[in-house]
Amino acid sequence: ITERERSLVVYDEGDTDIIKKFFVAKAVQGCTEGTLKNYKRTIEWAMGTIRKHLKDVTSDDLRALFAWLKLKQCSSAHIATSQRALSSFFTWLDLNGYVSPNPMKKVERTKVRNKIEEALTLEQMEAIRSAAKTKRDKAFIEMLYSTGCRVSELCALNRDDIDWDKMEAQVLGKGRKYRIVYITQRAKYAYLDYLSVRKDKSPALFGYNTETPWSGKDSVKKLVALSGREYDPDKGRMSVGEAQIMFRHIGYSLGFRVHPHLVRKTMATQAMMRGMPIDEVRIMLGHESIATTTIYAQTLKDNIKESHTKYL
Repeated sequence: ITERERSLVVYDEGDTDIIKKFFVAKAVQGCTEGTLKNYKRTIEWAMGTIRKHLKDVTSDDLRALFAWLKLKQCSSAHIATSQRALSSFFTWLDLNGYVSPNPMKKVERTKVRNKIEEALTLEQMEAIRSAAKTKRDKAFIEMLYSTGCRVSELCALNRDDIDWDKMEAQVLGKGRKYRIVYITQRAKYAYLDYLSVRKDKSPALFGYNTETPWSGKDSVKKLVALSGREYDPDKGRMSVGEAQIMFRHIGYSLGFRVHPHLVRKTMATQAMMRGMPIDEVRIMLGHESIATTTIYAQTLKDNIKESHTKYL
C-alpha cells in the first residue's frame, strides 16, 4: 500500500499530440495505409488498457498486456504483430526524447512458428477458376495469378495503370515502392471478357460486382452503405474485403481453404518449379529480402526429392 500521488505532473506535450507526431513521421517514412491503421489500432488499444501517460509506461505494464492477450488465447502471430507495432512506437518515442528508457527493450518477444502452407496444385487452380461466379471475379483471379500481386495492390490499380501493348502494369507496393508486374494472354482475355459486360465508368481496374442477383445492385448498395459511403458505380472499386469474401465462398464450394495470398504463393511456386531464378521471383513479388521469397521455395518438396534422387 502506498500513499496516493497528489503532486501535479506537467508534461511538455499531451500524449495525443505525441502520438499524432509519430503517425506523421511514419507516413513520411513511407509506411502504407494498412500499416498505419494497424499501428493506430494497436497503440490506441494498448494505451487505453494500460491507462498511463506515455512517460510512465513500464516494461512490466507491457508484459502484463501481452500476457493478457495470451490468456485470451490470441494467436502468437497476433501477439507478435502487436509487439512489433509497440516496439516501433516506443523506439521512436525514445529516439525523440519523449520516454527514457524504452520500455519495450526489456520485453521478451513472442516466437512465431510459421506453418508452411502448401501452394495450390494446377488442378486446384483450374477448379477455382471454374467456381468463380462472375466474369469480374474470373478476371480478378486471372490477374492475381498472372501478376503475383498482393490483393491490396491489385484492388488499388486503375484501368490507366495497365499497358496492354507491353502487357504489364506499374504497381505501388509495400514501402511506397513501384515495381513492374506482367500480364499473361489468359489474364488479358479474361479481363476483356469482363469489360464486355461492365457498364460503369469507374477508373478502378475492378469496380462493383453487379452481374449476379446475389451480389447485384441492391446487395452492393447495402454493403457500401454499411461502410458509410454513398453508392456510385462510376466511382466504385472492388475492396480487399470483397475479394477475400469471394475467395472464401469459392473455398467453401470446393471443400478446401482458399485465400488471395495463396494464389500469389502458387504463382511464385509454379514460376520456380519451371526454372525461374529465385532472385527474379523476389523482384516480381516485390520482396525486400530474398529470405522472404525462400519461404515459397520450401514448398517445392517434389523438386527437392527429384534432385536428391538425381544427385545422390
